[in-house]
Amino acid sequence: MATESENQVTVKKTDEQPTITNVDKLWISVLTFYLVLLGIILFWGLVAFFPCEIASDPATSTCSKSVGFMLWTFPVTNELRMIVLVFIAGALGSLVHGFRSLFWYVGNRAFVRSWILMYFLIPFVGSLLSLIFYFVIRGGLFSPNASVDATSPFGFIGVAGLVGMFSNRAALKLQEIAESIFSTKESTKGKDNVDQETIAADKKTEEESKDKKKS
Repeated sequence: MATESENQVTVKKTDEQPTITNVDKLWISVLTFYLVLLGIILFWGLVAFFPCEIASDPATSTCSKSVGFMLWTFPVTNELRMIVLVFIAGALGSLVHGFRSLFWYVGNRAFVRSWILMYFLIPFVGSLLSLIFYFVIRGGLFSPNASVDATSPFGFIGVAGLVGMFSNRAALKLQEIAESIFSTKESTKGKDNVDQETIAADKKTEEESKDKKKS
């Protein structure tokens, strides 16, 4: 009897842990290879586009006006270099989020194929959100006449990486900023855009007329 009960417990434990199918194992391998390869390419781009040491006199700066990346050479300016770095840093932050999500769900045997598209697109989501944050910060906190040389690349790259890692919260923060910019008056939030003070005055007049009739 003891042997049968132990076998039953073993079967129950096995049933509680779903197995990963061969198709899911294939997708896990593909996603892992995709994320690792993209991470190597993005890190390469980060090193290639990272600004060189800027001298106090821009005329004596040794920064190259072209960047060699993979098999191509790109002409870049300092502003374009910063935009590319923010784009890359946002993608790298999203890759961290993607790696953590993938090994957590695979480790808990909860990998679902319907989320595969998310893993492919999350680096681009982080990059685009990082660019929006960069433009908002540059436009809101810096003078339009301030050049990128007056800013620290480490600050923008760090913020872009955080935006990529926490893209959901970053999107909510952008939503708050948009709501504060495009906010409307309370009087326009009624069903028919009727002024609330007018409605209150009409109610008060109606109540006063009822009191007079009763008296």
